Amino acid sequence: MFATWAPAKTPAAILARLHGDVVKTLQLPEFRGRLEREGAGEPVGNAPQQMAATIRSDMERLGKLVKAAGIQLQ
Repeated sequence: MFATWAPAKTPAAILARLHGDVVKTLQLPEFRGRLEREGAGEPVGNAPQQMAATIRSDMERLGKLVKAAGIQLQ
């Protein structure tokens, strides 16, 4: 999974512009082709809220897995 990040408290208008520009880039055939050639998967371009939900879900799921496996930092 890849994501584009911005500093906390970035104004919503700037986030919307960045998201729109990223989505446009993800739709370029030459960019999609490069991702495919490099095995990076298919770009999605989720909205920031969707990405945040995915990250929260992954953190919860993987946190449970780490705990169940007894994995600890050394």
